[in-house]
Amino acid sequence: MLRQRWIVQAACGAAAFSASVAVFNLLLETHYEEDVQTESPALQRSFVLVGPTVSVEAVEQALETLAHGPEPSSLSLLQKERINLFWEELGPVDTFALQEITLHAQAYAQRYPQEFPLATILKALSIAGSHRTIDSTATIRRRSTLSVVGNKLFDLAADTKGGMQNAMHRAVRKYLERALDIFAERLKDSVKDKDMPMYLQTNIDVAVDQFLPDVKVELFRKTKDLFVAATSKPPLQRKYSQPEVDIKTTWQWIESYWNRGRACILYNLFPYDQSIWKCLKNPWWWSFTTIGMLPYIGQAWWCYLFILKDKRDEHQLCQFIIGFKTSQFLTLGFGSTLLGIAKYLNCTLYGSMGLCDIYGPMLSPWNTLFFLWQIALVWVAFFYLPYTERPTTASVVSPKANKKAYQDMFGNVLHMDRGGYLMKLCGYETISFCIIVALALAAHLCLEMTWQRQTIMFWIRTLYGLLSFPYLPFKIPLVENILLHTCRMGYDERGRTVRMMKIPSTTTTSPPITS
Repeated sequence: MLRQRWIVQAACGAAAFSASVAVFNLLLETHYEEDVQTESPALQRSFVLVGPTVSVEAVEQALETLAHGPEPSSLSLLQKERINLFWEELGPVDTFALQEITLHAQAYAQRYPQEFPLATILKALSIAGSHRTIDSTATIRRRSTLSVVGNKLFDLAADTKGGMQNAMHRAVRKYLERALDIFAERLKDSVKDKDMPMYLQTNIDVAVDQFLPDVKVELFRKTKDLFVAATSKPPLQRKYSQPEVDIKTTWQWIESYWNRGRACILYNLFPYDQSIWKCLKNPWWWSFTTIGMLPYIGQAWWCYLFILKDKRDEHQLCQFIIGFKTSQFLTLGFGSTLLGIAKYLNCTLYGSMGLCDIYGPMLSPWNTLFFLWQIALVWVAFFYLPYTERPTTASVVSPKANKKAYQDMFGNVLHMDRGGYLMKLCGYETISFCIIVALALAAHLCLEMTWQRQTIMFWIRTLYGLLSFPYLPFKIPLVENILLHTCRMGYDERGRTVRMMKIPSTTTTSPPITS
């Protein structure tokens, strides 16, 4: 009898559990269908906007009204660009609560006090809020008790899922850290030899211990992205419409074509939504990349790219320095070496090495000035690096990064941790420059013939190009992530700097939302 009662109770419990699971799945499906029908771009955003609301379009119209009002408040190009970055940082949402957007604007103005016009934005928000007095209760959708309970259960499941993800990531991180420590010790033992000098053994230990924290940070970030990407849905991608601009003056016509050309070059060279394998199928990518590899035109092309690139972004400026120095190694270093050997062979074929004053490798005065301009361009790029910005959502930083921020004599904030290990090569660049200057002065003082000085300057420039070899490891994708720890950024079709999109192996994209 007791056994039969136990079997009946177990069967009833299993049936109740199955029914609860079925109801819970039904509630989750209903919740997801309601969200899809409302086309909400922010899944984690509240369904109820408390208080008065404003839209981005209304705020922009209010800014236009203020610009042409009785007391016009004109905005500079830098302020307009900062306002666009402010809307992009908030996400692809069209409507915000007035109180919430005001707090966001005040916090954003504290980060960029010189570029973000807080007073003008607050006036525009007040105008947009007064024109749109919508009762907050009208935005509340009528829901049944079952739907409300489903939402509560959905939030509970999301919190539980997030906690499980964090717990799993902590466990995996613990085992990975232990495995990396064991791997580091075995790597030291395998590289070192008992007959090796003690100084060299110590340097091997120091090198492994110095790079190990950076390897851990990058590996932990990859594992965290795997946990998040395995359970989270990709965010909706908003495709902004290109505003129509009425071109009236010649300057506006020139600016319009300049912006279109800049966007075309940057998007084809550094797209945010394409992998390197897709770029290899793009003929424009091959054309622009080949120009940068040419011996003389390539260096001028990199100077032009420096003008086009966004020098406020850390990742883009680091990529410019790495690409420019790599191009110098291939053209000024390796290419000039082959060119010099070919010219010496040409002198030999003419019958005498004494003809080198005519057919030998030489650097003309104009090429010498252009060579000095290339050196100055690298210094300017390194000078910009501490002033660059890092996305606020970027959580990956070097474990040895300096958290202190300094200010220059003009009050601008300096971030000495920008660029990772690339910033340390600034000292190497200084030593290389001193060597080049010393050799150039020695050639100028010791040599009397003009063609001899030009020949020595040719080989001095070749030496400078070969000294760019330490920048080559930064071109390796995995090594680049370990050495830089920057947030990968690219350019969209309008030439704006945006975060790189992770390209899945099988894409199932939905039609973009246009505004």
